[in-house]
Amino acid sequence: MNDALFVSFSSSHDLDRVPVGEQFTCSWRIRNTGTTPWGAGYRVAHIHASTGSQMLAVQDSFPFAEVASLPTAAPGEEVEINIPMTAPALSGRRYFTDWQLQDPSGNLFGEIIWLRLVTVPQPVAPSSFRSSNCQFLEDISVEDGTPMDGGTPFLKQWLVKNTGQRKWGAGYRLVFVSGDREMCASVSHLVPEAEPGEEVVISVEMTAPTPRHQPYTSGWRLHDDRNIPFGDKLWVKIFSIHKLDGSDITPYSQNDPAWKHQVVGNGTRTMAEFGCLITCYAMMLSTFNEHQTPWELNNRFLTLPPGHGYNGSDVFFIAPASAYSHVTFVGNF
Repeated sequence: MNDALFVSFSSSHDLDRVPVGEQFTCSWRIRNTGTTPWGAGYRVAHIHASTGSQMLAVQDSFPFAEVASLPTAAPGEEVEINIPMTAPALSGRRYFTDWQLQDPSGNLFGEIIWLRLVTVPQPVAPSSFRSSNCQFLEDISVEDGTPMDGGTPFLKQWLVKNTGQRKWGAGYRLVFVSGDREMCASVSHLVPEAEPGEEVVISVEMTAPTPRHQPYTSGWRLHDDRNIPFGDKLWVKIFSIHKLDGSDITPYSQNDPAWKHQVVGNGTRTMAEFGCLITCYAMMLSTFNEHQTPWELNNRFLTLPPGHGYNGSDVFFIAPASAYSHVTFVGNF
């Protein structure tokens, strides 16, 4: 069964005042509330064109993996759908656009994701207008994908360059524009003064939110003293994990006499020789209330399909997630 639940929405622009012809990005966070994983063959499709829904995007449907923050979404997982759009050419109009998920057979399902916007004229720049611009150079701290204990405060820093014609000064701000809002208490921050051509570090105090399987991401953009956004978008992406203090871990040894002479996996090495990883997995899983000895876990992994349990005496990193549905493999750090 396919089903989807709308969770939250964000946009790079104020949708009550979108200049005609302006490009903007909208993000919908949705949860897979069905029983079927979303992946290859799934799409996000424009609907209700016959009743006035404007497409606003460059095409009327997109492959799920092209516009989602994750290429697949298992039941219970949340993803962000990001669709670049362009405001229509007529100002002083109210428009709406509706989209919905579509399965490989073409069936629409789940809650509709939508937006409403009002177009306004493009601001006319005076002949003496000097533009602001910003180039992202590198992450100074907290690289994308960094794992952190939930509730941990951290300082995100980007190295950027003023590539515009104006000095950054009073009124210039870094503004939250998309993604997960809960990482930072404020959506607007002052930026260092910077002459054209100068490089500066922009810093924002953040906190790792409640742990979950999906990464947390948020997008930020500089705004000048006229509230005009400019320059490269700045990102932060972290994994928030449960803090472990060791008190819930069951200690095991690969040299325990009960199993040290047993053969690991379907290879030839014994637990004493090659059982360090399976022993660590047994201890790690004890924090998830899965209390199995290394030898019991070894036998469970042997029942997994090829590519999920063992290759000889080598255990695959995905094995715990394959053996237990409530454990998710995020990646290697």
